[in-house]
Amino acid sequence: MDTEKFKRIGIYTVDDKMRVIKRLKQEAIKKGYKPEVILFSNIHIAVRSPRKFRIFHKNETYIPPRVIINRLSATAPGLSLLILSQFERTRRSKIINRAFRSAIARDKFRTMQVLASKGFIIPNTVLLGSNKERDLKWAVKGVGGFPAILKLTRGSLGMGVVRVDNMSTLRSVLDLVKRTKKPMLLQQFVAEEPGVDYRFYVIGNKVVAAMKRISKKKGEFRANISLGGQGVKYKPTPQEEKLAVDISKAIGLEICGVDLIRTEEGLVPIEVNVNAMLKGIEKATGLNIAGKIIDYCVEEGKKFLSKKK
Repeated sequence: MDTEKFKRIGIYTVDDKMRVIKRLKQEAIKKGYKPEVILFSNIHIAVRSPRKFRIFHKNETYIPPRVIINRLSATAPGLSLLILSQFERTRRSKIINRAFRSAIARDKFRTMQVLASKGFIIPNTVLLGSNKERDLKWAVKGVGGFPAILKLTRGSLGMGVVRVDNMSTLRSVLDLVKRTKKPMLLQQFVAEEPGVDYRFYVIGNKVVAAMKRISKKKGEFRANISLGGQGVKYKPTPQEEKLAVDISKAIGLEICGVDLIRTEEGLVPIEVNVNAMLKGIEKATGLNIAGKIIDYCVEEGKKFLSKKK
């Protein structure tokens, strides 16, 4: 293959100021590639029969790179995924991760649906569709009673996650959230290790890094580093590594962060993060994960191009 034809690496995002974008650009340049940030707000698409898909960047015809890394956050507009799917339809670029699979991971309830359907053990989870007293009592019973975890189905960095210990608190939080018209779920609270979770960074078919996140604030059950948690290097067992890889495959993601908590039955998933950050886990493990992402994307891009010949 003529490697000169494969120099550009696209990074699709809604925010080009994020540190993770800067890290990916830095590593791509270091390895001799040309990183190209594709900002969602600059892209427009047009569809015309038969099978004609046109993409515009700042209103100019745009030929996308052969590889595009999807770095959309869980809270990015739905339209951003629609545009990503248009990149897929051109069949010109290898997309990592694809739009449909990212849509599943962006929604915490859909993630639990898929994992449960594929036989993974998950915390009991109920989607809340009503604030009626009888429905809330049914939901609480369904997750095993109080305490329970109330979550926005779409959120990131630990935001929109609340521990509720009684019906009064549950009603109060739901009344507040109801005004935003954002769906929520109620989930079983597992107290095996309060304030602790585990982040496994999966690239392809391998866990390339893992850390244990520990809340440092008294009474704070969320261990997210963005909320003051501390990340320490963690050495997973082969079984735990296989679990994380199997979870990423079940959702259909090539690169992701798999978040787990410890229960009496071992580690169980609570979230699959399609836009897992790098700063905390690179610091905790001392590993160059951004470089590993670029290496993987380059290899996948080469495979993609060879299939097209």
